Amino acid sequence: MALLDAYALALALKHHRGEAALAAYARARQGHVALYQAMSRAFTPVYQSDGRVLPWLRDRVAAPLMGLWPVPLLLAATVSGALGAPLKRLELR
Repeated sequence: MALLDAYALALALKHHRGEAALAAYARARQGHVALYQAMSRAFTPVYQSDGRVLPWLRDRVAAPLMGLWPVPLLLAATVSGALGAPLKRLELR
């Protein structure tokens, strides 16, 4: 994701100046970042819980799911930029 951020910022600075460049950068990354934040909000409590129920669910349900298609692909696609179409917004394929 850092590479997507860097490329989006470089592209925005190439086409805009000052505040307009920052606004263009934010627009370019908005959708993908929102998707990633939503997934983080959903999964962080499960992985950082001190309770009994959420860790049990994580270990008995979520962990086995990680081995099932297409869960690993979806997670990798989210963090790499293949999900949420950030590459299209950045004029990449």
